[in-house]
Amino acid sequence: MPTEVQWSPASGVGDLVFARGLARRTMEPYYTHHGLMWRDEDFDAGWHCEKTTAYMWLANR
Repeated sequence: MPTEVQWSPASGVGDLVFARGLARRTMEPYYTHHGLMWRDEDFDAGWHCEKTTAYMWLANR
């Protein structure tokens, strides 16, 4: 049976920390391959950009 999913706009420090960690873990191989350095400050700046809207999903359990 499929899980019902609810989407809501991301807000608060907890969502930022979660999204930053997820992005870093998934992008780390790309950054390493291209000799790039991950900077939390750069991610945070993009997160707070007015035109960026992130959505987090909450699964009903």
